Parts: sequence; C-alpha cells; structure tokens
Amino acid sequence: MTDDSFGTVSGPFIHIEDPHPAVEQLLGPLFSKVLIFAGPGPHISSLRNYQCFRDKMARLPADALRTIGLPAVPPPTDIDMMALRQVLTEPIYGPFGMQDGWKLNTLGLKALIASPLTSHRALANMIHPRAPGFVLVAMSKRPSTHSDLLDILVDAVLRGNHDQDVVFNLARHPNASANALTTARGLLASATPSSRLPRDAITNFERSLAWNKNTSKRDLAMLSRNRDLSVREAVGLNLNTDVADLVTLSSDTDDNVRRAVAANPNLPRETMIAMSMGDSGNANVRAAVARNTSVDKEFASLLVSLCNDDDMQVLRNLACNPNVSVDDCFDLQQPLHQAILADYSEAPHTLRTLAGMEDDDLLLSVATNKFTPADVLSSLAGSTNLEVRYSVAGNANTSPEVLEQLSSDTDEDVRLPVAINKHAPVTVLETLASDDAYDVREFAADNINTPPHVLELLSKDEDVRVRSSVAMNKSTPAHILEAMLEVNEDNEEFMISFLRNPNLSVDILSNAVMRELDRADEGERNPLQNFMALRDTFSRLLKLPVGTLVALSQSAEVFVRRKMATNPLLPTARLILMSRDSDNVAVKNLAHNPTIEMAVDKLSCLLTRSGVGRNKRPIAEISTYPLASNPTVQMAVDELSCLLVRSGVARN
Repeated sequence: MTDDSFGTVSGPFIHIEDPHPAVEQLLGPLFSKVLIFAGPGPHISSLRNYQCFRDKMARLPADALRTIGLPAVPPPTDIDMMALRQVLTEPIYGPFGMQDGWKLNTLGLKALIASPLTSHRALANMIHPRAPGFVLVAMSKRPSTHSDLLDILVDAVLRGNHDQDVVFNLARHPNASANALTTARGLLASATPSSRLPRDAITNFERSLAWNKNTSKRDLAMLSRNRDLSVREAVGLNLNTDVADLVTLSSDTDDNVRRAVAANPNLPRETMIAMSMGDSGNANVRAAVARNTSVDKEFASLLVSLCNDDDMQVLRNLACNPNVSVDDCFDLQQPLHQAILADYSEAPHTLRTLAGMEDDDLLLSVATNKFTPADVLSSLAGSTNLEVRYSVAGNANTSPEVLEQLSSDTDEDVRLPVAINKHAPVTVLETLASDDAYDVREFAADNINTPPHVLELLSKDEDVRVRSSVAMNKSTPAHILEAMLEVNEDNEEFMISFLRNPNLSVDILSNAVMRELDRADEGERNPLQNFMALRDTFSRLLKLPVGTLVALSQSAEVFVRRKMATNPLLPTARLILMSRDSDNVAVKNLAHNPTIEMAVDKLSCLLTRSGVGRNKRPIAEISTYPLASNPTVQMAVDELSCLLVRSGVARN
C-alpha cells in the first residue's frame, strides 16, 4: 500500500455497529492510534507507514485535529502501541513458530472500514472473493461506501462469497447502482432450496429494494405486481417508478397503496384528479393528493374540490403544501378554514389577517404558530387572554423587546416561558433570577443562555430545585460547580442533577463520585444509580482515574457493581476480586468485559501453540509443555483461570 492509504478529512471519528458498548467506547480513543501507527499492507497492518500519515496530519490546522479526536502531535509511545495491539490486532507467526508481525483482527478490520479517514483505495483492496464474510458485510453497511466499491462488492459475492447479509444491505444502501441492485435481486432469486430464506425475510428485502431511489424502472415494474401490499406501497412512493406503473397502482385494491401513489409528484394530472374524485369515501387518499407537491393553481378543478372538503387532514395538508396559494383555496370567512390556517399557514399576510380577529381560539393558534412574524406577536402580547400571552412568550420568533415587556407580567405562567426562551436578553434573565416564584427562577437557571454571574446568584438560591437546575446547566462554569458541590453534597436531589451535567471536568466528576460513594455506604441513596443509568455514563467513566473506577467497582450498590463489571479500564487484579462478588449478575457481566475477552483470546492462542489446546489437555497440565516456563503464559494462567471459571467463560 502506498503512502496515500488514508485520507485526512475531518468528521466523527468512529462508530462501530453492534459491538458490546464497552468495546465501542474503547475503540473511540484507540482507533486514532491505528491511524497514527498503522499503514495497511495488502492484508495486514504492518505498523510501518505511520510517518507518512503523521506528516499529513501535521499539515492540518489544530482545530481540524481536535475535531477528529487527534492531538496536535501524536505521541508514539510504547503504551499506545500495546493498547493498540491488544484491542485491534493479533500476531502473525512464521513457519517456525516465530512471531512475524501483526495483523488487524476482526474488530480492527471493522474499525478500519467504518473510519471516515480510510481511503477509497484501501477499501477497494479489502474486497475480493476470498475476503472474510464480515468484511463484505461491514463494507455493505458503510453509508459512505461509493457506488463503484459496491459494484466490486457484488462481483466478489458473485464469484464466491454468497453472503445473504451483503445482499440485504445492498438493497438498503443509498449509493448502490441500479445494476448492483438488479444483481442483488437475482442472487436472492437464484438461491438453492436449501439456502432459501423464509418468506418474511424475502419480503423485507423486496420492500427495501422498492424504497431504494436507485432501483431501476424494470425492477420496480416487477415489484409493483408483488403480492405484499407494503412492497407495492413502497413502489408507489418511489420517484423512479414509471408513470404507467403508477397509473396501474392507482386502482389497487388496497387503500394504503392508492394513498402512496396519490402522494407521488410524478403521477399524471388526470389520474390525480380521478383519484381525488373517485376516492370520495377515502379521506386518506384525498389527503395524500392534497399533500402532493405537484398540485398548484393550474389544477383549478382539483383545488376547488379539495378546498370544499370537510376532512380536517385534507385541509391541513393543503395548507402545508408549499405550491398551493392560500388566496386561491381558502375562504377566511369560513370558521373551519380560519382554524386550519391559524395552525398551519406559513403566509405572513394571512396570519396578520387572522390576528386581527376577535376569536380567542384563533389568536391562541396564531400565537403558537412557529411562522408568525415578530410584529404580529408584538400585537398579541397585549392580549387580555392569559393563554395567548403565554404562547407569545414561548414563541421563538418573539423579539427581545416583547420578552422584556412580558417578563413583568402579573401572572407567573407568562413569566415562565420568558425565562426559558433562548432569545431572552440578559437584563430579562437578571430580573427573573430574583422572581418571587421559584419555578420562574428554576426556568431561568435551566436557560443555557443565562450568563455566569446570574447562574452564580441562582446557585445560592434557597430552593433546591433552582440549585439543581444550575447544577445541570451545561453553561455553568467549573468554579461555580465546585462551590455548589461543597455546600450541597448532602442533598440527594441536588446530587442527582449534578451528576447529570455532561460538562463536568474530570476532577469535579471524580470528586463528586467519591463523595457520593462515601455517603451511599451510610444509607439509601440513589444519585449513583441514576448516574450509572445515563446513556453517556460509559464514555464519562473512561476519563476518570483508575482509583475512582476501583472505588466504584466496590460500591455497596449492586447496580453500580454490575455496570462496572464491563469496564475495560479496571485493573486485572480488581477484576479477579470482582469474580468473587456475591452478586451473580455482576460476576456474569465480567464475561463481557473487553479485558477478559482479549485475555481469553490471548490465552487460547498461547495454549494452542504450546500444545495444550491441540491435545485438549487441562490447564493444570501446562507444566509438561515447553512454553510453561514463559512468564506470559504463567501470568495468564495464574491471573485468569479462576476469573474465567467464575465469570462463566470457561464453563461455556
């Protein structure tokens, strides 16, 4: 592989689909080291061409490096190399049993395929008829895989690797060419009786093919006669479907298929009019016609028919259709039309007209409408109706001047949405931070635009709900959070909110976790359980010091220990102690810890090469083999044998 193996585009660093969450989170920081140190050979990562990649990275600005998760100067340390090899590579042995290099393992290959930094040429070299099935599957799942790579992929499947998962992924892929999709359909149709899939699976494939915008007109014509109505419905919506097939489907016996066809902008005008008239008893079909973007003022007879419809959904779709003029369709003297336009109209002049009417329900709808202009909202701010003023205060189009006016409203229900409105000026937030109503102050503390000096004032509020909102606000500075932790650490409600803040620094988070551990042992406390249940907890735990992680793994809370059992950063000694945990679920969770999984793979390789695995001898008899004197084997057996048995790996 040449020096241009990798590109240098910025973007999300890595996302691996379907691995254990711990492995996925661990790959994020470690895959950067693959790209720093590894230049791919024809089939392996030889770890030899990293200098050219580092030279390319040196030409990128620091902001771009931070965007993709790389430091400005990648440090080539032995620790990084060891972590890289443990997680993403496996050794290669020569003919005489000597280690001859390293190659990417299954996880490493998947990571390489998923990375946006992997070049087109490197991906193409990975596709061949003898490539492992998982490589072809991962390539076909990759959303950014180019159409010519997918054509090569189909050819590889045709020439020897008949993986049905690849065929299914191709049917859903947005970049698959019409030829590739036709070939995929032929592969599935030519499957032998023994390998033929269940009817439900074939229907799912055909549905995906019918949805794909690149499917050829010929394939869509064949799918339009499918016995499954969901496949015909997808064909009816596909913009690539031939006009003749759309006309045929317009008389389908199923309402959902006809509704899909009625929404297709390529449907001929005559057929569209016939459907809206002929389906007078089916409001869903008429509503789909009203939503069709090809409907405009040239469809005079059709518009007259739709405007006189008494179904709310038909009128809503007509009001939301960007090609339909309100003036050509709706009568502002009809109450039904007024209600529809107040909710869904995007035309400023129409909303101004409706705002001049005296109906409170209409005024409320106009005040809520996200397209209502600022001048109309300004006039509605003086309404005597509480709900109207409340809606104006919460509208994103309301000007700062009007928000300042509403911030002094006598009713706290109006001041509440002002406090949380992202356009509220600083002067308004300063005023509301001293409001008599605690919930107004709480909303001001929730607002991410509240300045630090106001947050500092609210952090000392007498109501714990207000202080909790400050603790959870992403804009709260670190020094305020530290001060709040010192004062409020005994309050359970505050600590739950505090630990939810995703922007806590490593030091503050570690300090808070350790304090909470001390108090959790003294009685019933829930903050740690809530923290461990958060979706981003694992990525935040990866940043904590090892001492804090060990302390968490010793928590009195069973739920916390169960979560920590899968953490790959816990030391091996601590994992061995956790294998003696009184909770069976925590012990079983150890089997899913990446450290354990890697240790099992490593031990298996060592035992096999020493002769134990080939002869199926028990681990206890390893002393009879030459490798028994190797310290690596001894450590692996001594440290992991009891752990593997207790976690269930050895038994299974």
